[in-house]
Amino acid sequence: MATPLHQFIMALMRLRKKTTGLVAASVAKDDAGNEGAASSRSPQFLQAILSQMPCGVMLLDRDGRVLLINPLGARILRRHSDTLIGRMLQDVVPGTQVFMDPDAAACRELELLMPEGMVCPIGYLSAPYVDPDGMRNGVIVQYQDLSVLKALLSKGQDKERFVAVGRVVAGVAHEIKNPLFGISSVAQIFERELINPIHRELAQALLAETRRLNHLVDELLVYGRPMKLRAERCDLSRLLEEVFQVHRREIREKGIVVRDEQLVPKIITYVDSGQIRQVFLNLLRNAVDAMPRGGEIALTLLLEDRYIIFSLADEGEGIPAQIFDRVYDLFFTTKKAGTGLGLTICRKIVQDHGGEIILESTEGKGTTVTVKLPYRGASDAPGAGSPGIQKA
Repeated sequence: MATPLHQFIMALMRLRKKTTGLVAASVAKDDAGNEGAASSRSPQFLQAILSQMPCGVMLLDRDGRVLLINPLGARILRRHSDTLIGRMLQDVVPGTQVFMDPDAAACRELELLMPEGMVCPIGYLSAPYVDPDGMRNGVIVQYQDLSVLKALLSKGQDKERFVAVGRVVAGVAHEIKNPLFGISSVAQIFERELINPIHRELAQALLAETRRLNHLVDELLVYGRPMKLRAERCDLSRLLEEVFQVHRREIREKGIVVRDEQLVPKIITYVDSGQIRQVFLNLLRNAVDAMPRGGEIALTLLLEDRYIIFSLADEGEGIPAQIFDRVYDLFFTTKKAGTGLGLTICRKIVQDHGGEIILESTEGKGTTVTVKLPYRGASDAPGAGSPGIQKA
């Protein structure tokens, strides 16, 4: 039995073959044999319906030539309908030969390379087209761009994975914290009471390692625990200046020049200043580590359209393309002494504030990190309905 779409296209194709102004009485009948107004079954009327369909619709002849396509269908393929009608689809859109294998019961998927170089996932359904004479004369294809759907699914899966991993990490970190405190206490006693210099040196090394592990555990707890941010009135410009003061000596010794031509002198907002300080510190630390032979750091701190924009661009080594997608992975690092948690924690803090962090990098040229935070004034920040944020 023909589907409604099949019947619709059959009616449209019959009407398109008629001489302009002449509509046969048989066309004015629907498939149940009822009479209908000729004007309601005109080619223009049916074409208008086709143009409003929420998916791509295409009719191909037996050779794969495009006989009919709706506007959305052309847009999905990133082409104009004039470049498709009358041409072999495979010649214009490589990879679409699978459309010619009809299976009315199965929705399938393929990836098409678009003119701009991007790969687009397409979900499609192909069904045989049987003309009014009962002859199989082509294929009707319905299809959709799945890019947005797949992006949403990916975000949902990432969030679920983040929550699950966070719970495990927080649990393990908590269990490590208590014995680590005991080891640290014993090491401090050894360092104070041991007389033998060699033994004392070993105790100092043990104490240094426990401090390093304790710092790692603290970072794991930040990553793993759901966080209620303590919003307080904060001057971000001043906070950024304080962070740079911590590293000013190292910056000068490495021959790094800081350019801050786009810094608003004063941006007062409500954030968890301790957490945002950590974001600034981590990002600056990454930039300094990326430029062991010196270079330039360009800073931007602006207020645009109720958003605070902070960006830090370095002239370091950049991130190789083959590992770029892993920079936010837990414990992934290219530093010899890194924990692989810095960027991951930065992203979590920024997202907890309702913002986003964007990373751009070119190997051999440098990296730019942009943090976008919603601006919260005195009336809308602390305790004014912002989820997860409470007034300090």
